[in-house]
Amino acid sequence: MKSPKTRFWPVAILMSLALGACGGSPSGGGGGASEDEGVSVTMLSAAELSGPKAWALFGAKPEPSSGPAQSWGSYAKGCAGGLVELPETGPTWQAMRLSRNRNWGHPEAISFIRDLSAQAARQPGWSGLYVGDIGQPRGGPMKSGHASHQMGLDIDIWMLPPQRLNLSRSERESISSISVKTSDQRRVNGNWSPQHAAILEAAARDPRVDRIFVTAPAKIAMCQNARPSDTAWLQKIRPYWSHDYHFHVRLKCPAGSPGCITQTPTVSQISSGGNGCDDTLTWWVTDALAPPKPSPEPAKPAPRKRGKARSRAQPPPWRLERRRRVPAQTDGAARPMGKFRLGRDGATPEFRAIEVTSGAAGEGFLPSSPRKRRSPRFAGKKVSGAWRCCSNPGRPAGYL
Repeated sequence: MKSPKTRFWPVAILMSLALGACGGSPSGGGGGASEDEGVSVTMLSAAELSGPKAWALFGAKPEPSSGPAQSWGSYAKGCAGGLVELPETGPTWQAMRLSRNRNWGHPEAISFIRDLSAQAARQPGWSGLYVGDIGQPRGGPMKSGHASHQMGLDIDIWMLPPQRLNLSRSERESISSISVKTSDQRRVNGNWSPQHAAILEAAARDPRVDRIFVTAPAKIAMCQNARPSDTAWLQKIRPYWSHDYHFHVRLKCPAGSPGCITQTPTVSQISSGGNGCDDTLTWWVTDALAPPKPSPEPAKPAPRKRGKARSRAQPPPWRLERRRRVPAQTDGAARPMGKFRLGRDGATPEFRAIEVTSGAAGEGFLPSSPRKRRSPRFAGKKVSGAWRCCSNPGRPAGYL
């Protein structure tokens, strides 16, 4: 077994690489010694690894790292350097829940928010967008709320239409979004509007977008008016749980981030080249919510193997007697050797006393199977040159 210190080495290396690549250091201090190179490696002991967790180290960073913007790893296991803060308030947006300090993203993400909020502001009843979580200053795992949002490329956008864009910091902490699905989770409710569909379509048409997660009833509503020409963007709208108060935009890996891992399978592969308005979408509001009950009819038993079933606790008698050594006798007298099972038919097995009579001097063995013992080949003959057997005097051994 490896020593505790040896077992922790791979974890230490990975954590050090991640923090170094994102411009941090394992101890939670400033940038690493080789920040210009992008990676700094420091070995950690088991005691150090048992201390602060990764989410605590990343969450403790109030500012992003310096250097060019880069995303590393995957959406649910990564980090980022050179992230940009989304201004708390803009001409067509407001960042929500400022106390979390999660309004940091890759420059591509910040640019996308500016563009989409401008389009949303042109919708009736919408002043722009309320933007939820994007990422922490250096990305990485968060203490709560998300498994992804670790590379500055995920953006949560509220379903609540902004009526005004001058909310105070305290109002942004207390105000809540709205749900667009019914309580039974099968349909959209009265909060859903054509404006929601138009904003989602505008987001999906953006070439920077890889996919968008939203509650299944919302996509079902959008599929009702789908045209063949909508396939390319509509397949980006992906149903997922807990996305009825907001929709989640995921951008593609940006240029200049060779360490960014593109998500697979692609939306085209998931939808088999279609728009995703098929039985796989219906599943989210049918079987996924109420799995079909098992059939009341019992399952048909498996076909029995040929031959009579027998308990493992009671092996066949011939198996017990297999290769039973028989001492030779020189007086020619018959010697009872116990009971053997006769045949396989009948409800009650038949047993008879079997006698073994010695033949020539020496020792021999009983045949190993009942079929061999019943064979005419052994009837009245010497077995192994040492003895012959019969059920009773004068009865051939083939009766066994």
